Amino acid sequence: MPTTPEEFEQFKAECLKWIKYFGLTDWKVRFSHEEGDSTNRTDSSVAWTKANGTENRAAVLCLNKMSDDDDERPFLDIKLTAFHEVCELLTWPLEHIGTCRYVQPEEFTEARHALIRRLENTIFRDVDPFNEDRVQVSVSGQYLSPNMMTELISSHKELTHDQKQVFQKRQGQEG
Repeated sequence: MPTTPEEFEQFKAECLKWIKYFGLTDWKVRFSHEEGDSTNRTDSSVAWTKANGTENRAAVLCLNKMSDDDDERPFLDIKLTAFHEVCELLTWPLEHIGTCRYVQPEEFTEARHALIRRLENTIFRDVDPFNEDRVQVSVSGQYLSPNMMTELISSHKELTHDQKQVFQKRQGQEG
């Protein structure tokens, strides 16, 4: 099933948000909504990043018009896809430098994707700096949003000592 023009606009907006967040504004970035051939890429066919070298700092972030696998469509997350492609840009110098030093390219590609998945599972899952309701704090292995903390206190449920400290510290920063 094809991605829509609306999804492409959301993809661009999300990419620009993360480009600004990571300070990648020194890159000349274009966006493309095109059909692609996933045979030359190691990652999902939903989207990809094209960049050459690091001197020009120019890249194209592409959202595939057509998915090679309709089974993936129900799981398409435009926000996560955009985040992933900006992480490709963030880590591009690692791959470029590594391939210039006669190391096997697939080793750096694997390392880059491992880093991206780590960022997806931490930064993206725990903190979306553009949505205050999604900001979460890990306390004693539990994730509590500010709203959840407020609800717990107002309902007089027991918080752990660590949770109370984090909540009080956050309240002091907001005041």
